[in-house]
Amino acid sequence: MDSRDVAPSLPQSNPDADAVPDLLRRAVSGVLRNAQNGELPLFAWTLGMPQPELLALLARLFPEVDPVESMPDAQYQKLLRMCPPDFAAMLTLLLANRNPEQPERLTRWLAHAIAAACYGERELWEDLDLGGRDDLGQLLQQYFPTLHARLRHGHNWKQVLLTEFHAT
Repeated sequence: MDSRDVAPSLPQSNPDADAVPDLLRRAVSGVLRNAQNGELPLFAWTLGMPQPELLALLARLFPEVDPVESMPDAQYQKLLRMCPPDFAAMLTLLLANRNPEQPERLTRWLAHAIAAACYGERELWEDLDLGGRDDLGQLLQQYFPTLHARLRHGHNWKQVLLTEFHAT
């Protein structure tokens, strides 16, 4: 076989390791929207993170709205102070069960969104503005697999997470 008959090898596709899956983007967007609309406590609009990190999240996940102007620091700090005292512990529970194969930054952002959504009145998938329990299960399995494995499928995820949280 003549080497000229062989198609040139194409470069192997190298997907962006930090690509943002649609479900993750929807979950973060849902928390922000639900906080703005009054469906979640107002602190959820900050996702419980420092403003520079929130602005980085917004720029990365929603480049179509970039640049987002920062809020006056005093106003932002007031929102952060509304964060429930056990928010950090819920965040720690989620991050302790993170999938090391997933991008750390995206996993941390999702953990912040899930922790904030736990303070809503509806089911967790609704407070994350996802399509249903299956979407939430998929996110938990992908980003927090050891926690997902301990949770009972088909139950109210928020209730199960809160039970897990209070058991630690």
